[in-house]
Amino acid sequence: MADVDAPLVIDQASSATAFVNLVKAAEEGRKIPEGWAIDETGNVTTDAAAGLRGALLAFGGTKGANVALMVECLAAGLSGASWSLDMPDFQNGDQVIDAGLTIIAIQPTAIDDRFSTRLTQHLDRIAERGGTYAPNRRPVRSSSSDEGRINIDAVVLEKIRRFL
Repeated sequence: MADVDAPLVIDQASSATAFVNLVKAAEEGRKIPEGWAIDETGNVTTDAAAGLRGALLAFGGTKGANVALMVECLAAGLSGASWSLDMPDFQNGDQVIDAGLTIIAIQPTAIDDRFSTRLTQHLDRIAERGGTYAPNRRPVRSSSSDEGRINIDAVVLEKIRRFL
């Protein structure tokens, strides 16, 4: 059983594959699976180089695209960053990338004091079945260093503190 007090942390992209996989396939001249990318004209492609000039597709078809839209509303919409269609070319462009990030922290034990135990049991059952990644099944880093940390604007941090 995992630590019931460990936070549930999910860092989720919504593309069918990671961008680095597309770059690697293009460098090696390999084809990519259909459904990973579209070319610059919007057509589905298996040519990795054409995919680099186009865009990655969301996982899970139409339903996955709807999940991606929800994530974009959180990441770009709430932060004021660029929408995906307005994002400059980060490979060859000369504009600063205006990517957004939204962090949502929920204290579910304020509503259900058994939540942590129930969630841990549920994640243990998911992990036992295999075939999927169960969050929090790796040790939580206990070291304190600046590596991997993010900077939060002081105004935003103060608003979060007032809310809490």
